[in-house]
Amino acid sequence: NGCVDTFKGDPATYITKMNAEITARQLPTYPLDVCLASGRPLNVKGTATDRVFMNQLMRFCCGGCADVVLKFDPTDPGAGGARWMSAQRKLEAAYVDQQMPTYPLKTCVISGNPLGAKTVNLVEGDTLVRICCPGCEKGFNADPVKFIGVVQSARNKDDKAAS
Repeated sequence: NGCVDTFKGDPATYITKMNAEITARQLPTYPLDVCLASGRPLNVKGTATDRVFMNQLMRFCCGGCADVVLKFDPTDPGAGGARWMSAQRKLEAAYVDQQMPTYPLKTCVISGNPLGAKTVNLVEGDTLVRICCPGCEKGFNADPVKFIGVVQSARNKDDKAAS
């Protein structure tokens, strides 16, 4: 409880620290070299603008593009949420394309059932997690960190076996 009070006393400081850590961890595997808003190269204006939204690094060619996408409520398409959703879908599709060839599991992380025709690809942060059906999504959402760990552990085993 003391940590909650400390956080509430200065949330901006702790959010800034968390976002810096998320950026440092996700930047090496970031799958796109173009702006999520404009489609222009990330370095078109010198350096990319990095923002963290819902624990996911999103990169833009400039602060203006970042503001256009991230200022809207993603749950309200009428208020510009469609732009945010479009950027989110582009980023998730890029992570799926990047990680699918080396995805280490043949079974669902929730049920243990084989992945098949109803498989759903979820991206949490920068990690692809595959589940056997839409019904398993609730289980994933209950503890995403646990299931990301299952995928990462399997990937690490594959990496060790290959070396």
